[in-house]
Amino acid sequence: MEKIAREIEKILEEKQACYEELKHVLTQEKGHIAAMDVDALWSTTRTKKELGRKIEVLRQDILTLAGKIDPDGEMPDFSLADVIKALSVGSKMRARLLSAKARLDTAKKSVAQSAQANRTHVSRYLTVVDEVMGIIVNHSKQDQYTRKGVIPENRERNRLFQAEV
Repeated sequence: MEKIAREIEKILEEKQACYEELKHVLTQEKGHIAAMDVDALWSTTRTKKELGRKIEVLRQDILTLAGKIDPDGEMPDFSLADVIKALSVGSKMRARLLSAKARLDTAKKSVAQSAQANRTHVSRYLTVVDEVMGIIVNHSKQDQYTRKGVIPENRERNRLFQAEV
């Protein structure tokens, strides 16, 4: 069981490193959004997908090890806390695993907060772009103004200069 516990601890550390790298990528992504760097956004999207696949592989590795702990499959739902409880290891090893789990949970929350901040940033940014585009597209449909007010409808609208005599 000690060997399995050490393997789980190693996987948890790898998983935490993936989440920390994902947070770094999300931070870079926010800058790419502001700079409207589409190539860099595609690159960060690829990196995020690769990290997601790696995290899923690590999760599957933990499930495989959990199957070694409980070959009868009596743990109905996968819970890392349940896996740690099911291990028959010393208190020091259990404390190390619980500490690794706590660090992993913190990293997950940090990534979730960064992702939410990016979604909010994108939403605000697109709202501004939408408003600007609306002004540009609808400009010809808006009434033309002078210092004395609106130009009457019966006059031509596409004049470069206008003067009253």
